[in-house]
Amino acid sequence: MQCPQCGKHTDEGNFCMHCGAPLQQEESAATADASHTVDDQAAIQTEQASDTEEKQTNDTVEAIKQTAVNFGQFFMKLVKKPSEAANISGQEMVSGIISMSVYTLLYALGFFVLMKKMSSFIGGFGGMFGYGMSVSFVDGFLMPLLLFILLFAIAMGLTFAALKLTASSAVSIQAVVAKFGAYLIPYTLLLAIGMIFMLIGIGTVGFLAIIISLFGILLIIPTFILNDITVTGMDRIYALLIVYTVNLIAFGYIMRSAGLGGIGSLF
Repeated sequence: MQCPQCGKHTDEGNFCMHCGAPLQQEESAATADASHTVDDQAAIQTEQASDTEEKQTNDTVEAIKQTAVNFGQFFMKLVKKPSEAANISGQEMVSGIISMSVYTLLYALGFFVLMKKMSSFIGGFGGMFGYGMSVSFVDGFLMPLLLFILLFAIAMGLTFAALKLTASSAVSIQAVVAKFGAYLIPYTLLLAIGMIFMLIGIGTVGFLAIIISLFGILLIIPTFILNDITVTGMDRIYALLIVYTVNLIAFGYIMRSAGLGGIGSLF
């Protein structure tokens, strides 16, 4: 090492072997500088990581806000004029998925509330005879939710397959999802009305509204989507008969699995 006093090279130690000047001060200063450099680099890396994380969070929040705005415009447009669903393209697939999610959640929640209300009535009445009824969250909400997700998957898959059989032009699954969700908007409103009527005791009207909204998924929406395209392959009537048959069989199985055997037995 070099002596800071005389400038000559000397062995490492506390003092210079030539002039006797202390060497510890230089070593300590070098160590301190190195320590400061490491600390500064760590601080810069931490700040950069924090900025990156904050940017990602902001980007995610902005994306969620934009998705909500897009769905709001999508919803209002189709509430005002449901026939606009014919003009929906695959670019609005996310809004279509949200529309189906809203319907599924609304159905599962309404089913759970109605089953709870029914179980309370039966429990109060049945207490006099020693029997009762209870509805768990899994059976009353989660199972109907999962079964309706399956129903939508079947209905859209069949509609897409029917389009492939009847149309020679390119048909994308994104467009089918977007159109299905678009045509579903008025039936979602009908489902909500039916659930409200059921809860306030107008059972016949509420039940009818719910059944019509379900038939919208099974029969009416696939018909609308197939009518939006020019047929060049299989005749549209035969394709729709296949869609109707499989959808109704699937619906009957789902209703029985959800505990509504009376409805499911009709199909």
